Amino acid sequence: MTMKVAITGGDGFLGWHTACRLRALHGLEPLRITRSDFLDVRQLTTRLSGVDVVIHLAGVNRAQDPEVVEAGNIELAEKLLAALSPHSGDLSVVFANSIHAGSDTPYGRGKAQAAEVLRAGVKCLGGKFADVRLPNLFGEHGRPHYNSFVATFVHEILSGGLPRVTDDREISLLHVQNAADALIGAIGRQESLQPSGESRRVTAVLEELQSFHALYYKTGEIPDISTPFARDLFNTYRA
Repeated sequence: MTMKVAITGGDGFLGWHTACRLRALHGLEPLRITRSDFLDVRQLTTRLSGVDVVIHLAGVNRAQDPEVVEAGNIELAEKLLAALSPHSGDLSVVFANSIHAGSDTPYGRGKAQAAEVLRAGVKCLGGKFADVRLPNLFGEHGRPHYNSFVATFVHEILSGGLPRVTDDREISLLHVQNAADALIGAIGRQESLQPSGESRRVTAVLEELQSFHALYYKTGEIPDISTPFARDLFNTYRA
């Protein structure tokens, strides 16, 4: 029997990439749950009927009111559990958490609490829960000024601008397809996971993107992409 997989936040950056990976490498066409489905728990319950796996990516990353970020992530977890409660049994829930979970910020508190809500709720339903704590993501088709500073840099470079670094620090970066791979690999598991990213200074990422642009955009020559990170960064630029 074919496994039925649902992805919440299925129309987002990570959701799109996860759906593509499931389709291309696993032969599965996932059910993509969007924000509108969460407006009515009865509708969400109907949409999730018969699912074997839920990869929960839907979340609130930013808002004018910080309390909305914290409460929003918890509320999404609670609504998901309410919709899954009639479908208890051999269920696997994979949560796209963050390495910032537990930090003393609205986002960190919200993600940490959402994980605990899901952990306890899925256990009561007799299912398995995997908590996957992801670092900062980047990759093809990210939205500038929203998904990643990498997408913002690429957009500004290609627009003829000069990106500015206001907070130069070491950041752990993970390509979005590697994140999707980790989430899919966590299906059926009951544990906490933290995929490792590549640690890079923000200025170093900008300089590498600018070097790609100087060579590829002007001459069409492929730069040195002999490392996985350089390849992923170049493909992000080229996309």
